[in-house]
Amino acid sequence: MRLMNIIEQIKSFICHSGHDSNIVKQLKANFEHKKRPCHYGGCRSEFDSFVLEAAPGVTETIVTDISSVKRNEKMNLLNLGGGVGQLTSIFEYIGFDVTNTDIAIENQDKKNIKVDFNNADSLPLPEKSFDIGLCQEVIEHIENPWRLLRLARRYIKDAGLFYLTTPNIHSRRSKKCFAKTNYFTWFEENKLSYHINPLPFWEIKLMAKKTGYEFVSLKGSGDYFFSRDNENESKVLKNNDILIFKFLAN
Repeated sequence: MRLMNIIEQIKSFICHSGHDSNIVKQLKANFEHKKRPCHYGGCRSEFDSFVLEAAPGVTETIVTDISSVKRNEKMNLLNLGGGVGQLTSIFEYIGFDVTNTDIAIENQDKKNIKVDFNNADSLPLPEKSFDIGLCQEVIEHIENPWRLLRLARRYIKDAGLFYLTTPNIHSRRSKKCFAKTNYFTWFEENKLSYHINPLPFWEIKLMAKKTGYEFVSLKGSGDYFFSRDNENESKVLKNNDILIFKFLAN
């Protein structure tokens, strides 16, 4: 038992460089990145990742997927809850016209709009005008996630894509945390002032279906570094800190 504990401790601090996609390699040559910690399969590891609020592997997964489906003409991207625009430069670099929305925005303009998604019934934007919607680690902060998905759908074009990410309460690590504390990982008592909605994957899929989206795929943050082509849903749920949903607006 002691030997196993030692092995686990050694594994937990292994540094992984990963095998970046071509677009991520290109982005890392132009944007800040460093080794950052996260968990995969219950073990703590470090990964060379973008310096953003999202967990390592989240932004890498999304930009890799988006770049593979991007058409030649410039596409419009709506970032729902994008902070003060940390992601805007990355998506503009790969060719998107980005509109950022967040409660933290102070200096508003036509591309940066202050929005409180707990109260917003509409956005000052043309409906169905965006090819892609992105809601990256925001929905767990929102009082009414159904309302957020309905709002997003109003502004995404028919057949447009919607990416949604959130902490994974189904992971091995989160279940262990719940067994010991009655709180899921990322939703411990000291985090409940801002992480208020631990959503199971099946509820997110149900909400999406009922609010105008078709489920396309489920990926995990750590899968970007360990098993990027993982199609096994149970393994995605077991191993990853963050879930990455891809939907088609229908």
